[in-house]
Amino acid sequence: MKIHKMNKETARYIRTTLNKALETAAAELGISAELGGCKFQARTAEYKLEINLINADGEVFNQEAEDFKNYSETFYRVPADALGKTFTNNGGHYKLTGLKQRNRKYPFIGKCLRTGRGYKFQARTIRDRFGKKEDQITPVTIIDHV
Repeated sequence: MKIHKMNKETARYIRTTLNKALETAAAELGISAELGGCKFQARTAEYKLEINLINADGEVFNQEAEDFKNYSETFYRVPADALGKTFTNNGGHYKLTGLKQRNRKYPFIGKCLRTGRGYKFQARTIRDRFGKKEDQITPVTIIDHV
């Protein structure tokens, strides 16, 4: 199929075709590769290419998941083991997939179980589902150094 004009359907078709080709190359290199969002005009298209390393356990490295493990408990009072757990919000079922600290208003990232689409959530929403209650928080003692 030869493409003569770029539009939404064409961009989706190209992404699907290129993702299939990327799977073989990624498997050969031992990485994970996927084309993401696309910006296009009449004759050009620009895709986001995400490449992640795979650890010894076969798990794909994901910076958002790593940030969740490292910072969720300290900054948001959400236990690190909540990563990957499912929850319900406004009638939808989601899986908690990561944390983006730079997004102050909606730092938590989840994936819709029905559609596979990514969503962002406020810290309060996730804390209400998984967070530690006030009586479970261990008080911190500050020691003055002389």
